[in-house]
Amino acid sequence: MAELRPPQGPSVKKRMLGWATGQGWMAPDFDDARWPRAFEFTDQDVGVEHIPAYTRYPEAFAGARWIWSYNLVFDNLVLARKTVR
Repeated sequence: MAELRPPQGPSVKKRMLGWATGQGWMAPDFDDARWPRAFEFTDQDVGVEHIPAYTRYPEAFAGARWIWSYNLVFDNLVLARKTVR
C-alpha cells in the first residue's frame, strides 16, 4: 500500500480548513445544524484490513461502520453527537 502524503515543494500553498466546535457542543440543546455532515467508509477505505487491532477480534467489529469527515487523511478530529432517550 502506498503511503499517503500531502504534496510538498515551494510551489505548494499550505492551507488549513477547520470548523469551530462551538461552546457547549456537548449540551443536548446545542444546534449542530451548520456542522459538515459525516461520511461512511469501508474497511478498505480506512486501510485496516491487515491491522491486528482490528483483525484479531473480528466479532467486536462485525457490522461496524466507519464514519468520518470527507477527508480521512487530513482530518484528525471528528466529533459525534447522539441524543439517547
